[in-house]
Amino acid sequence: NHGHDRGRYSLMASRQYQSLKDKYDRNYITEEALRGWVEINKRRNTMGITAEEFEEITGLAYKTI
Repeated sequence: NHGHDRGRYSLMASRQYQSLKDKYDRNYITEEALRGWVEINKRRNTMGITAEEFEEITGLAYKTI
């Protein structure tokens, strides 16, 4: 897994995954901010995080409103 512990998404983790996970774990960013990163990923898949990665980071289901 290239030396990074990214859980079960290690092979397909987005570039921002670890950075955003670290920030979320430290309460530097909110769940809503992470939802915004998922929306960015939907528009440009080279940026942001996937809905699955959102769920891995937060432990919450990602639901579109």
